Amino acid sequence: MNIDYLILADWAEVINGKIYIQGGGWTTINAHEPLPVSRTIAIAVSPRVEWHETNVPHELVIRIIREEGQAELARIDARFEVGRSAGLPQGASQPHPIAVNLPLTFEHAGEYEVRASIDGEEVTTLAFRIDEKAS
Repeated sequence: MNIDYLILADWAEVINGKIYIQGGGWTTINAHEPLPVSRTIAIAVSPRVEWHETNVPHELVIRIIREEGQAELARIDARFEVGRSAGLPQGASQPHPIAVNLPLTFEHAGEYEVRASIDGEEVTTLAFRIDEKAS
């Protein structure tokens, strides 16, 4: 299974199979106050469910890791199952958009990664960073 997209945003929500994103596509949080800094971040992700992968449960794991696996800041475990839509042509795949809004506290400046796995296989990784601004 592939992932069509993994996006960091200020806010995200799925309504009627569509993903709504506000402030999406960033890769840096500029902390304008001393660390630790608290922010709510949104993760928008869309697994691409192939024909033969429909009608069975799947496990999506999203982990936020600090500096190349040193510490796991957050973990989301989600199960999903996509059925075949009426009239779907034989062999067609389907997107399954998912949005999560997480309140997080970042203790350290530096590099972070969002890692997405489906059914135990890491599918994609997205890097971002926390920059501490001097007062």
